[in-house]
Amino acid sequence: MSKINITFKGKKYAIDKSLLAGAMSSLEGALVELEQGGVVAGNATFDDGVTLTWDQLKLEENGDYYGYNASSISDISIDGFYNCSSIISITIPSSVTTIETAAFKNCYNLMNITIPDSVMEIGEEAFQGCYFTNIILPRNLTNISRYTFTDCSNLETIIIPDSVTSIGDSAFCGCSKLTSVVIPDGVTSIGDYAFSNCNILTSITYEGTVAEWNTIQNGENWNYMVPATYVQCSDGTVEL
Repeated sequence: MSKINITFKGKKYAIDKSLLAGAMSSLEGALVELEQGGVVAGNATFDDGVTLTWDQLKLEENGDYYGYNASSISDISIDGFYNCSSIISITIPSSVTTIETAAFKNCYNLMNITIPDSVMEIGEEAFQGCYFTNIILPRNLTNISRYTFTDCSNLETIIIPDSVTSIGDSAFCGCSKLTSVVIPDGVTSIGDYAFSNCNILTSITYEGTVAEWNTIQNGENWNYMVPATYVQCSDGTVEL
């Protein structure tokens, strides 16, 4: 199969040319270092400690170099960086509107990620098993999908935008360092086990009233093994 080479930080990688479609799917194929002894892990390969931003990439074909057009990237495809354990930091370009299912699942060394407000959809399991300590979700996001942050065991703070209306099943299950969460008043449903096993989550704040909280469709065991004993609303508290 025809290959195109990628040069990044002075090192060369090869990718199947058929995967180059002017979108982030170009990196979902296995990158294989051209030099012997290279590190190959998961669907993409980069040196330990590399900070990846797409506008730093150059593509090389038959000796001709040209810049990779980050503005053409509109989505990060399913399993795009699944199991890429060498990536520690990533900045998503503002052209991206969708992060697909399991896009960064099990990137267990991913400690820093910047998501632009252009992103309107984040798929299931997108960041499951990542290691960042905090994350700011894009302001146009309406749904936190199932298992999005499951087992993000290093996550300490999460900023949920006012645009969010639903929090999916097990969305934050196993976030064992999460101590507090603020739920916007626009949320109408919280899925099964959404915050289960967040075993030091002692503070839950809801930005709406007690009456509004009581209309939320709370799933089965949404707060299983959570030590918080009440939800703080704008006009009072609700016991859990």
